[in-house]
Amino acid sequence: MKTYIVPDVHERLATLQRIVKAIPTDAEIAFLGDFFDSFNLKVAAEMAQWVKDNVQNPRYTFIIGNHDAHYFFPNDKFKCSGFTPYKDAVINSILEQEDKRQFLISVERDGWTLSHAGFRPETADWLHPENQEFALDAAFTGNFHPLWAAGRARSGNEPFGGPTWLDWFHEFKPVRGLKQIVGHTDHNTVRRSKQAPDNWCIDTGLRHVGILEEGNFSYMTVDELLEKEKAPHQPG
Repeated sequence: MKTYIVPDVHERLATLQRIVKAIPTDAEIAFLGDFFDSFNLKVAAEMAQWVKDNVQNPRYTFIIGNHDAHYFFPNDKFKCSGFTPYKDAVINSILEQEDKRQFLISVERDGWTLSHAGFRPETADWLHPENQEFALDAAFTGNFHPLWAAGRARSGNEPFGGPTWLDWFHEFKPVRGLKQIVGHTDHNTVRRSKQAPDNWCIDTGLRHVGILEEGNFSYMTVDELLEKEKAPHQPG
C-alpha cells in the first residue's frame, strides 16, 4: 500500500482538504503534525473540527507536532509561538482527550520512521513505543517529560530538541540505520540530509507531499498531485 505523507498544515484547511481528496482511496495518509497556528484566529475551530471528524479514520495516521501539543496538554512548558488563550479554548471545546489520544509521536511505515521533527542518536531511546507511551501519559496528566523539550536553536533550554522540536538545520543528526521523514523546519524546498541520504525534511509550507511505496521514498508538489487528480482517466 502506498503511504502519502502530509507535512505541517498550520490551518491551511482548504489546501489540506484538496490534498486528501486527491489522494487515491486505497492509500494510507500520514500527517506529520502541526495542524494548528496559522498565526491568525480565523480557522482554529474549523481545523479542530476537521481533526475530530477524521482522527478515527483507519487510513489516517496522526503524528503530534509542537503546535498541537501546546493545546493538547495542561502544562505551560508546552507553549510556543502562535499560542493564544482564545485558540486554546476553541480547540479544546471541540477536541476531547479520546481524540487527542489518537495522535502518535512517531510511526514506522515501509521501513521508514515518520515523526514531526526527527530523532538523533541521543534521543534514539525514545523510538521505543513504551517510552513514547510513557511520555504521552505524563503529558496528559500535566507533567513534562524531556522528550517534549525544545533545543537552543528553537529558543529552548536543551542542546537539541526532541522529536517534536528538533531543528533540521541546526540540530539534526542521523541515527545509524534509521531512515527518517520529518517536517517542522519550514523551507521553500524539500531537503535531503548530506550526512545520511535516507533522511528527509519535507516541510515546505504545505507545497509538497511525500510518498512511500515498496520501501522507496519520493515526493511531489501539491500542484502536481492536484493536476494528476484532475486528469481524465485513460482507458486500459
